[in-house]
Amino acid sequence: MDDEEIPIALYALAAFNLADVVLTLIMLDMGGYEANPLMRAAYNRGGPVGFVVVKLGLAGAGIAILRALWKRDHIRLATFGLALIYAGVIVIHISTLAALARS
Repeated sequence: MDDEEIPIALYALAAFNLADVVLTLIMLDMGGYEANPLMRAAYNRGGPVGFVVVKLGLAGAGIAILRALWKRDHIRLATFGLALIYAGVIVIHISTLAALARS
């Protein structure tokens, strides 16, 4: 792998984090609940803008660290694992949004 190449798993992680932000804000607007206590506090204290700043700031910092350490095998494995977990989070969001829309 070229040192300058950005691994697809990092792009996926960034995309899933962005989708998480958008879907969470829609869910909160529909009466849903933020399960993550840190992000709930960010939303309660800073509103939607504070939520987005904290969420994307933390995600961006995490992705930058993963990219810097990408050559380590366990970091690659962890990144793919995180991307799979976030894919599951997106599925949960969609399911929750569907339930909220029906109620």
